[in-house]
Amino acid sequence: MTALPPPHRRTLLLAPLAAATACGTSVTEDAAEESTGNTATNSSGSSGSSGDKSRPVPRTQPGIATAQPAHVLLLAHDLSPARPSVRDVRRVLSDWWTDHASRPVPGVTPTVALGPALHRKLGLTAPPRLKDLPSFPHDRLEPRHGGGDVLVQLCGPSAAACDRAAARIAARATGVLVPRWRQPGFLPPRPTG
Repeated sequence: MTALPPPHRRTLLLAPLAAATACGTSVTEDAAEESTGNTATNSSGSSGSSGDKSRPVPRTQPGIATAQPAHVLLLAHDLSPARPSVRDVRRVLSDWWTDHASRPVPGVTPTVALGPALHRKLGLTAPPRLKDLPSFPHDRLEPRHGGGDVLVQLCGPSAAACDRAAARIAARATGVLVPRWRQPGFLPPRPTG
């Protein structure tokens, strides 16, 4: 008996969206390869999809085993009022997750998170543990500066690099997601190591 490789985080994140569109349509290429075990080992020795052997698949994203990026830009989005299809949302999220949107911006890494309202708006069942945060004592939150259906965290070497990646991400989301709020941040200068 051969053990199957563990699924990629992207597959787990997009599984509810993929399941909703699988009837009569094909699942994403990566998900199909993962389910059949059709993976290849690239030059770095890590496993990647057989369709993209030219780019090594990192074992961790930058900032995990390397120095933390100096800048962050958090972007919250809501589903477009035009009510795009599950397939449209899945395409945008897959683009963001695979870093296609920010690849031309060196050193910027995107991290994507879904809010529970996205699943409800798409008519899908959210994973049981994906719930809205409860109110905390002394909160004085403004609804327009919180929440969102999709959150993207962009970490990079400069605020300008994060802004360039944000512009590319926004262009890919046109007609599917609309901006809700954004919050930049940075780490103060610190010694290396």
